[in-house]
Amino acid sequence: MLKLTQPTLAVTGNLRWTLTGVVYAEWLLSPRPNGHERPSDRREVVKDHRDLFTDLPETILTTVVAPIDVASIAARLTATARTDGQHSVGSFLQRHPDYTVEASAQLNAIELQARPPHERIMWLSVPLCGPSRTGDLPSDFIPSDKHREQFDALADEIRRKIPISFAPTAVNATQMHWLWDRAHTRGLDLDHTSADPSAPRPFPHNRTTTTRRGRIRGFRLSGELDETLATDDRKRRTLTRAIKTYYTDSELAPSYQQFLVVDDFATRMPWPGVADQIFAVLNHFEGAGIDFTIHTRKRDRSEALAANARALRQLSEQMDERSDEVSFAQNFLVHRGQQLAQYDNHLESRPSETEIQFCPIIAISAPSFEELEDRSREVIRTFNSTGVKLVAPYGAQAELWAASQPGYPETRARSDYTHFMPTDTFACFMPVTAAQIGDDSGPLIATNRLSGFHEPVHFDLLGATERDRSASFAMTGDLGSGKSVALKVISGMVVDLSGQVFAVDRSKLGEYLLFAQAVANAVVIDPANPTYTMDLLRVLPTADAAERILPVLMRLFQIKSGSPEAALISDLIEPNYRARHRIRGLPDLVNHTIALARDHTTNTPAIETLAGQLRFWSQRTYARALFADDLRPLPLDAPMVVLRTHRLQLPSEEEQPADDPTKLFGEVIYALYATIAREALFASQARFGLLVLDEALHLTRSVVGQSIISEFVVDGRKHNAAIGIASQDPAHFGRFRRLIPTLFMFRQSDEVLAADSLKMASEDAAADHLVQQMTRFNPGECFMKDLKQRLGSVKIALPAHPDRARAVLTTPTREAIA
Repeated sequence: MLKLTQPTLAVTGNLRWTLTGVVYAEWLLSPRPNGHERPSDRREVVKDHRDLFTDLPETILTTVVAPIDVASIAARLTATARTDGQHSVGSFLQRHPDYTVEASAQLNAIELQARPPHERIMWLSVPLCGPSRTGDLPSDFIPSDKHREQFDALADEIRRKIPISFAPTAVNATQMHWLWDRAHTRGLDLDHTSADPSAPRPFPHNRTTTTRRGRIRGFRLSGELDETLATDDRKRRTLTRAIKTYYTDSELAPSYQQFLVVDDFATRMPWPGVADQIFAVLNHFEGAGIDFTIHTRKRDRSEALAANARALRQLSEQMDERSDEVSFAQNFLVHRGQQLAQYDNHLESRPSETEIQFCPIIAISAPSFEELEDRSREVIRTFNSTGVKLVAPYGAQAELWAASQPGYPETRARSDYTHFMPTDTFACFMPVTAAQIGDDSGPLIATNRLSGFHEPVHFDLLGATERDRSASFAMTGDLGSGKSVALKVISGMVVDLSGQVFAVDRSKLGEYLLFAQAVANAVVIDPANPTYTMDLLRVLPTADAAERILPVLMRLFQIKSGSPEAALISDLIEPNYRARHRIRGLPDLVNHTIALARDHTTNTPAIETLAGQLRFWSQRTYARALFADDLRPLPLDAPMVVLRTHRLQLPSEEEQPADDPTKLFGEVIYALYATIAREALFASQARFGLLVLDEALHLTRSVVGQSIISEFVVDGRKHNAAIGIASQDPAHFGRFRRLIPTLFMFRQSDEVLAADSLKMASEDAAADHLVQQMTRFNPGECFMKDLKQRLGSVKIALPAHPDRARAVLTTPTREAIA
């Protein structure tokens, strides 16, 4: 058994002072996107990696999978407090009790789920100097102020070389301690509330510590590393492909670990699709997370060319020696020569190219040796299918354990499995990436399916407008794919945060009816049996009510712009005229125009036409929502207003609504309701407003409807408002399909519709494998495109609170809504 020698003597800031004299500067890197982004975006990610490894002479990239702290998720859920003008989380929670209840239920569900959310920590260590010439430093070594100042300056110089897109954040002593403990407890999935100080913990993000200039007491020195598994009740082995780590002063279970290295790479690996997924695939294995470490060292082009020339000369000599042989060895030498020649041409043709020497180390872990073997076998098979051969060297596992973390000197095992290639080729592996989606904070609406870590997806709808971004979103998908549930989940989120929602419910069984009943003070209006009037002259208290209702009435009466009838109705609903003649709304206007038509002194053809139209529509029973005089005005301050249109006749996509008055009225009601929603939601910037519209065609086919949608999509952010529209066919969005930034694309059984939906994200997104994936989605699963232009697959999360979940899922019976 090997005693674990802790290599870290001191930590100052983000500097690690080690036993060998090497000083490391260390940062956390923010991963770049690696979902289903456009090829142009992925090329930018490759460029960032090329710049990173070209500018840094030597690095150790340690990536570690860790559980996400529930407290950090809670902090993200309440970070939306800033949009509410609150200065403390406590006051925010008191102001939004319903949101607090739902958020608490969500956090409780996360703690109880079988596979809790995880994250991959990207840890970059850069040596600032070589080993001490006088041997190992004494255990009581303390860096002097002069040395600290000198190496702080070197670290700052290195930091400036890291591409800004990686957002480097300096690590601290607490985080270094966590990384050391993690190396001993890989594979252990313990309750984070365990009292044992060495139990696996979530990564301590943003936790500051005081500078420790002597050996840090938090680094435990009592660990044991069993290279032969001699402490197991099994036959003693002299050489193994695994190690066992444990603490002698702890009852914590031991950790079984195996370290895989790359024996050989495939000659060619396609990009994108294979090379960029070599490390990303490690996120998708069952069990404890798989860590990996990459040691890199840059070699300048001139040195690489010189080394390549020497290799070519040696190869030529070997071929001359075997020129008379007819064997497979001769063929191998020829093939090897061709590879070296191609490599030489690559370097010669790119003056700025460099060579990178790198050694990837994959750390498999499990709570038992048998499970470790099973997991390792699965990983090796997966990599074999891509042309990458992995091996677990006998007798080198302890050295690879040391090489899988910063602080230890170079080992022979690491040198034996070091590979080299051009830096731009290595950059295509994109190791510092993650399939992230959604916002950095805000309400939780989904689970990330693409990352492999099941982390929550935040959707800061209310915060988007504060960031001067459009909060509008669109959804596509078949019937039953989950669009309506997602719309209700988002609507509930807005209402819980004191926002306001206007929604349209076209379903016969009233999908939104029960949901609205779960919202206090919500209003439901059915134009076929109205309890409120939608007459804008009575609903809107503002002076521009006439301007807003004019295009609606012109559409209903089939009046052309510039006609005598258009000029007349504009005069009749002008505020001063209405005040003089005591016209409070459309019922009074009906009586007033009839009186004008009967008076020969005021009667004109235009008045006759207008009076006839008003009289005709006022006599329609399905138009009572506009012309009944005994209805209260629709309240504009309700937290949620739902328009039920299941009894309205609506034109099909091919029909002209003017041919059928019932269908014409149905189309006009949509435009009228959108107009009312626009006025209510744009009225105050202090309250976020959302217009929710399923079956978008019924609004996009009218000029008024297109105008309303355009105002929400283009100018909604100025008024702290947004629109959420959904349809089965993305063509129904018309010109807005390119303007709406956030997309949710649910299952489409038809491949053509699936491809059209993906093209809303980008033309390149409609790849065959994504189209096929979309056709096989389960209800609630979808592709999401977020404000950062990232594209990934998510599963919409149902409300965690039982009452809200029932309201979102349950459809009332026909008897209940009769």
